[in-house]
Amino acid sequence: MKIRAFEKKIRDRDGITVVIRARKTADIRNYRESRANPTMVVSDYINNHLNSYLDNAYELIIIDGFGNEPAGDTSVGAVRESYRQ
Repeated sequence: MKIRAFEKKIRDRDGITVVIRARKTADIRNYRESRANPTMVVSDYINNHLNSYLDNAYELIIIDGFGNEPAGDTSVGAVRESYRQ
C-alpha cells in the first residue's frame, strides 16, 4: 500500500490526520486496525496502532485541526474534536 493511501485510510477510519515522511514510491503493509478508542492517548495510538506498520523506517506525525502536532498525552478523542472546531 502506498503512503498516501495509508494516510487516507487512517483519516477515513480513525478520523485523524497523519503525515508520514517517506519516498513517494514507498510501500507499507495494509492498515487493518480497528478504530482507536477516544480515550487512548496519542503516544499509545502511534506506538500500538501505527508504528508496527511503518517498521520504524519512516517519520510519522499527527496533525490536529489547528495544524499543530498534539502532545503525546492528548487523547485521540480530543484530536478528533479539534477538526470540528
